[in-house]
Amino acid sequence: MQLVKRIQLILCMLFLLGSVLIYPAAALEIGGHMELDYYIDDISENNFSAGWRGSAELEFFLPAAAGFTPRFILKAGVLPGNSFIGVKYLYIRQHREMGRLTLGRQPVSWSYGSVINPFNFGPDIEGLTPESEAESVDGIRYSHALGQGQRLEVVLGFKQTPAAAGDLDLGVRLHIPEPGYDLSINTVSQVFGNSRLTRAGVTCKMDFMDIGFYGAGGVFHLEHDSTDFTDPVLQLGGDYSFLVGEYEQNRILTQLEYIRFLNKNLNFGHLLQTHDDVGAFNGSPEQGTVLTSAYDLIIAHFDYQLDRFAHTGLSLLAESNNQHVFLLPYYSEELGGGLEYRLQGNIFRDSEREFTTGAGVQLRYYF
Repeated sequence: MQLVKRIQLILCMLFLLGSVLIYPAAALEIGGHMELDYYIDDISENNFSAGWRGSAELEFFLPAAAGFTPRFILKAGVLPGNSFIGVKYLYIRQHREMGRLTLGRQPVSWSYGSVINPFNFGPDIEGLTPESEAESVDGIRYSHALGQGQRLEVVLGFKQTPAAAGDLDLGVRLHIPEPGYDLSINTVSQVFGNSRLTRAGVTCKMDFMDIGFYGAGGVFHLEHDSTDFTDPVLQLGGDYSFLVGEYEQNRILTQLEYIRFLNKNLNFGHLLQTHDDVGAFNGSPEQGTVLTSAYDLIIAHFDYQLDRFAHTGLSLLAESNNQHVFLLPYYSEELGGGLEYRLQGNIFRDSEREFTTGAGVQLRYYF
């Protein structure tokens, strides 16, 4: 891992130096955001913990040159007893007549409308947190247009540098959008530790009047040392949004989703381990606890748009293995001038039916 960090630092320095030499100062624009959180965890009659944490992202907006489009984002954070700075994205993309080639650390997301896509390249959660981030992958991605909106995408990723052929991650997606429905066929094979998890399945979403229905089905296969485990996975869900108010100025969104490992041989913990940083879920430790040992998961989400700038809502995650339940109420508002804040609570019920609560306020500034 030290070798990887050194290579990343060298690449950052070369990228910045090259940007200064190639692009005039007027062409180099910088943007990003800063975030400050105050949180209170484990609230009970005689105990609680509280603290501050902050983070920032800095993006260098560079113009395309010679058919190549670069992107560079630095990310830094200050946590209790720890701080970090690193590369969020650093890649170059070349657009071709029938496709595009991307090389470097890049976002890869195959979301199709669900909160969790079991056949996504990375373990991302959509819509339950203030900001959903795509999986960050070090590697090569090629997307080829097949006509009529259909695309074939191939991703080759590596977690170590240099990487042996057996340690590479591979993902292939065939996306087939058609009038009335959206279909994808995905295959992902990823390494973690001494194991390799291969997932293959189909995702589909269609609309009926104002209601969206979606679902996925496929197989997870885990190779661990000399032992293999296989488990079919099924997902069903739907979402519905409508306008209310005297002038129909308020929007209400509801979403319900259920996903299950049918044979209970595997669980969401195996999916989490394919990522080096479980924090990619952008959630609390309690949210991670719900997912780690779950072989089924119920997700419900309700969002009410109070006006153009404010939202309030409630999210729920529950699983039947340990009967964990996680509730996430929130309120967010844009204050103008690139400033917004979010109030959030969390209520977690464990397998002993004991409750842990917490709350926090997040202030974010975009520039």
